[in-house]
Amino acid sequence: MKRVSLLFLGVFCQLCFSSLALYALEQPEKSEPWIITLYTENDSSYYVPGSTADRYYTHGSKLTVTHQPAWGNALADKLATVLPIGKNEPVHTAVGYTLGQNLYSPDNISNATLNVNDRPYAGWFYGGMYLQRSVNDKEFDHLELNLGIIGPSSLADKTQHVVHKLFGSPNPNGWENQLNDEIGINFNYQHKWKFTVKGDNQGGLTMQAIPQVGFAVGNVNRNLSSDVTVRMGWNLPADFGPGRLDDVVSATTPSQPQNLSAYGFVRAGGRYVEHDLFISGNNDHHSHGVAEEQWVREVQYGIALAWKRMTLLWSNRHITKEFKQQSNSHVVGSWVVSYTHPF
Repeated sequence: MKRVSLLFLGVFCQLCFSSLALYALEQPEKSEPWIITLYTENDSSYYVPGSTADRYYTHGSKLTVTHQPAWGNALADKLATVLPIGKNEPVHTAVGYTLGQNLYSPDNISNATLNVNDRPYAGWFYGGMYLQRSVNDKEFDHLELNLGIIGPSSLADKTQHVVHKLFGSPNPNGWENQLNDEIGINFNYQHKWKFTVKGDNQGGLTMQAIPQVGFAVGNVNRNLSSDVTVRMGWNLPADFGPGRLDDVVSATTPSQPQNLSAYGFVRAGGRYVEHDLFISGNNDHHSHGVAEEQWVREVQYGIALAWKRMTLLWSNRHITKEFKQQSNSHVVGSWVVSYTHPF
């Protein structure tokens, strides 16, 4: 599985970036809005009201920049021959660039001794690129390729030490036991549908249902996932649901509501996990690791506000046990801030 995944990703990477370079030279650029979005996730009380947790998936930050270049349309046309979307209908596209860092830790960060029954310390610093496609505001694709480093070179230990010192939090003492340096590469795919359940989004109350399926393949994560989001509010934006760090918001229709947009949402689903490096340890098995739970379920709820060029979102996500020895579930909060700038 590992060799097949790496071979697939290597071929995809070569084809993708060769196509990007070719179309960037051949296709004329058109002026389009650029969307800059910052995703931050944490389990502290700044994100989860009343929380005292500092464990497991303890923090993630991700910056994305998205636009709609002409070569994105050309690339989507080529992709349609192997991964069709819609029924010969016009396809809207967007291209995005990412830079992020994730931090993972065991339950007790004050203990400097390795706990063989708990998940390892791990960091992941990465960059990537994605292509999005949508049809008639009803169907949506997201294809994302990320490349990065796991281990001390991810600087995750430095990040946590600095942040904890800044906010007066307990000093994390066990980063000497973190995973070893390893190059990580992962490909993520998500497909969404959008249905209007109530209203018509012409100023009144509107409810939408947004189911989705997806998968991840690579030497970092391999899983299958599915969930459904239900959101209800006024002046809903023309996207495919609220974004989060591992499921960024759609940018194929970047027009912002001129009137205030406000909605609440609930998302429920889960994933089947075949491999999670941040739990099972380095792929060469020369590090500490524990056994993953194969079935992981999640429930997320939150609120979002958008007006003209700005969007703000807050949410909490309840995640069931992710490894065999985990004592209880975990709650992670999220803040998302987005700004659209015309160039």
